[in-house]
Amino acid sequence: MASGKRRAGRPKLSAEQQAAFRETIIDVAKGLFFEHGVSGVSIRNIATGVGCSPMTIYSYFENKHAILRCIWEVIFDELYQTCVHATKRETTPLTKLRKLCRAYLKFWLLNRDYFYVVYLTVDPETISLGQDFFEMEEVSVKKVYELIDSLIDDSKRDKSLSGASTRKMSQTLLISMFGILFSLITIPEYDWVDEDTLIKEVFEHFIRGYAPQ
Repeated sequence: MASGKRRAGRPKLSAEQQAAFRETIIDVAKGLFFEHGVSGVSIRNIATGVGCSPMTIYSYFENKHAILRCIWEVIFDELYQTCVHATKRETTPLTKLRKLCRAYLKFWLLNRDYFYVVYLTVDPETISLGQDFFEMEEVSVKKVYELIDSLIDDSKRDKSLSGASTRKMSQTLLISMFGILFSLITIPEYDWVDEDTLIKEVFEHFIRGYAPQ
């Protein structure tokens, strides 16, 4: 005779287990986005990689673009901390800027899958998400750019750099760095000079271009 007691269901995950499972979703999605691009990946693909049902993924993320946003946040948080750490032991704004730029470039060159996921994904929704993402007040990529601006401002104040607005100087530097990244990462078959030499030369060229007259 039935006792009337309900059979126990699957025990609810603890907060720590939920956080760990969320990280698993992010890690699996990151690999799939890198391999297939955002448009080539579905929630079902991600669920298969994680080993759960699609509905379970939806209980953590609204859609795959929400997962991509979270991946970007994780990557840019790591990038920001890397840049901040690189400047800690330096004493002058210009040496801090030099170390920050090297750390910024090395971060992407050592994590080329991150670069593909952030900058080389092709998807209409991702493009609009990118603008929205960048405009978020506390997003770490914005903090990196603000850190570059502040070090250029400080370098202008101590007369290490001069000759243009901070905005123009920081964007010139960023464009130069992205030139290195896109060239080395997307055209690896070309016989480039070694990356350390290129990194040093780009920054030295920037300093020469904005040296006080």
